[in-house]
Formats: sequence, structure tokens, C-alpha cells
Amino acid sequence: MIRQREQALAARAGAMAIAVHALLLLVLVFSFNWKNVQPMNVAQVELWDSLPEPVPAPKPLPEPAPVPPVPEVKPEPPPPVPEPEPEIVIKPEPPKPEVKPKEKPKPEKPKPDPAVKQREEEKRKLEELQKMFAEEDRATQPAPAKAAPAGPTSAANAGEVDKYVARIREKIRGNVNKQLCGEGQPELEFQIAILPTGQLSRDPVMLKGSGNPACDQAVDRAIRASDPLPVPNDPTLFSNFRNLKLKFSPNGGS
Repeated sequence: MIRQREQALAARAGAMAIAVHALLLLVLVFSFNWKNVQPMNVAQVELWDSLPEPVPAPKPLPEPAPVPPVPEVKPEPPPPVPEPEPEIVIKPEPPKPEVKPKEKPKPEKPKPDPAVKQREEEKRKLEELQKMFAEEDRATQPAPAKAAPAGPTSAANAGEVDKYVARIREKIRGNVNKQLCGEGQPELEFQIAILPTGQLSRDPVMLKGSGNPACDQAVDRAIRASDPLPVPNDPTLFSNFRNLKLKFSPNGGS
């Protein structure tokens, strides 16, 4: 009981203390002057009976006379140093070449005439061919038979040979371009090597020309174009055609 009473008294005393403090706080708040007091501005003023006369402005000083510029004295340039004269070097003259005596021009050898040279070459080839044909004739000739009495048989053989020679001429003449040989009776001679079949065993060789190269070439072409040539089948007669020397006229006659 006693403790509860003490607690009640303590609570009452605490409430009173709080009330007293609150009251004091209110008094302080309401008693404080919340207005801002601004300080007064104090100015000192000097009083005059009359205004003083203005001080005259000072006269401008005269401008000083311009001082003439002192002329700049340029130093004289030093005299030019004379360049040394170049030394003249005299070159020694080169030794003169020895004058060799001119050789006398050798006399030029006369140039061979191409036409003469060609004729000599053709003549040489012709001689070689004739020699070769003669050797072949000797090698191919049959062994000599017993002598037979001359009579109608030998004459008949000669007639057969002439007949085949005429056939050969006619076949060649049919292949010649006669316009290249012109008019007249040009006569040529060819060596013709013939096989038993009538075929040419080598190219024909011209032994004598007509004097007209175009005609000579035309006859040569005609002989080649006539291959094979008509020849007899009889070996005895054919021996006359193995190396035939044929005289030929493109326009007829032989």
C-alpha cells in the first residue's frame, strides 16, 4: 500500500514539474521582442557661406620642337678582294700520228657473169648425165648374139622403133601449151630415161633448148604429164628406149 502511494505522489510531482517548465517557456517566448531594430545612418555635412572660385585650368605647355633625326652613318663596305687570276696550264700537244703510206687499191677481180656461170653449170651437168647414161647403156646391153644376116628382119625392127618414137612425140605434143612456143618450128632435144612399163625413171634432161625459156619449160612439163609413155613390149626393141634421145618440135615436123 505504501509503495503504491509513493508512486502516485511521484507521478503527481513529475506532472507539476513539467507544467512549471512549460509555463516558464511560454513567458520567455512572449516576452522576447521579435522586431529587427535597424541602426541609424549618421552623416557629417560641411556648410559654406559662398562657393570658392574655380581654379583656372593650367595652360598647356608648348610642344617641344622636333629634334631632327641623326642621319645613320652606314659603314663603308670593304673594298672587294680581287680574285686571283687562274693559272693558265698549257697542255702539251699530243704526238701526231704517224702518217702511214696509203696502200694502192688492189684491182678488183672481174665478177663472173651469172649467165655465163649458169651455162657452164648446165653444160657440166649435161656432160655428167651423158656419161652416166652411156655407162648405163653399156651395163644394160644384152650379150652380143650371133651375127644374123641382114635382111627384112632388121628393117622391120627399125620400123617398129620409129613407130613407137612417133607415138611418144604425139602424146607429148598433145600436152604442150603451144601458145608459149609461138609460131615457127622450134626444135628441142631431151634425154628421157624410161622403164619397161613406160614410166619415167628420172626427170627428163634438156640437151638442146629452143631459145625460148617459156617454151622449154612447157615441153618439159608436157613430157612429165605424158607419163607413162608408149613403149614396145619386146625387150630387144625396148633397149632402144631405155635412154631415149628425143628430138621434138612442139608445132610438128619431128
